[in-house]
Amino acid sequence: WPCPTEDHPGTAILHINEFAGMPEGKAALEAVEHREPAEVVDEEYPIWLTTGATIWHWPSGSMTRRCEQLDKDAPTAWLEINVKDAEKYGVKDGETVVLYSRRGEVEVAARVIPDIKEGVFFMPFHFTEARANLVTNTAYDPVSRTPEFKVCAVNIRKKEA
Repeated sequence: WPCPTEDHPGTAILHINEFAGMPEGKAALEAVEHREPAEVVDEEYPIWLTTGATIWHWPSGSMTRRCEQLDKDAPTAWLEINVKDAEKYGVKDGETVVLYSRRGEVEVAARVIPDIKEGVFFMPFHFTEARANLVTNTAYDPVSRTPEFKVCAVNIRKKEA
């Protein structure tokens, strides 16, 4: 793409000499002021949660979860927790925890790793069995009206036996 004719092989590199439709052929980029999230961490909810995609699945997983190999590689949700946070909360790798916020809670397996920043958890949002958006914030950007699903304040507790 683009293909101006039916027999056109396609355009190898788009915008190689100019950014089409823009003044002087250049893209218009504009810096924006940083805005704090609608919800911040506090004593009751001291951990930041961020949600996102994985290399195995994308958006709701409605297509990728049907692919046998992808679902085999990543069959269930997980919660990435920094090693120090895991020690602080007494959580072991693979243990099921209850992740909760002001809006709801979800049970999910802990994945204790050193790579994630202390004080931050990550959870993929592809799994209906452990829906990350049960805990995310419903606030939205006042201009774009995009929901603020990517950051919220949470806490965890061990799942009762």
